[in-house]
Amino acid sequence: MVQSKRVLPTLPLFALVLAACGAGPLVYVQEHPASELSCPREKLTYERMGETGLIYASGCGEIVRYVAQCNPNGLCVGETHVVVSRDLRRQAGFDLKCDDTIELTRLGQDTFGATGCGRRASYALLNCSANGCTIVQNTQTQ
Repeated sequence: MVQSKRVLPTLPLFALVLAACGAGPLVYVQEHPASELSCPREKLTYERMGETGLIYASGCGEIVRYVAQCNPNGLCVGETHVVVSRDLRRQAGFDLKCDDTIELTRLGQDTFGATGCGRRASYALLNCSANGCTIVQNTQTQ
């Protein structure tokens, strides 16, 4: 009986420590791919932006911007995401006067290049949330 008194108080502490440890934002996002992407998991590539919860996933012609909500120990409880490639292509198609396929290239953390119809431009994503991002052209169309 004395032993059980010593073990019982440590059980809640053990459970708390176990719950605080997680695999981190990259693993969390890989295990929870965006449901609106019609792309098999094996075709998706992921890139984490620094030590933040910001992660980009690319595959099947789409780019998804994720922000994972994780504690300092790597336990993640959720994420928000937006498929940025669709809005980027729509904006670039208008700016470049191009109805053909627009090719996207990630240039930096939240900057992208768009190429189509012999023209190109770069774009910045601002004020991103689960509802989308504000897309701003940050170069002259060339």
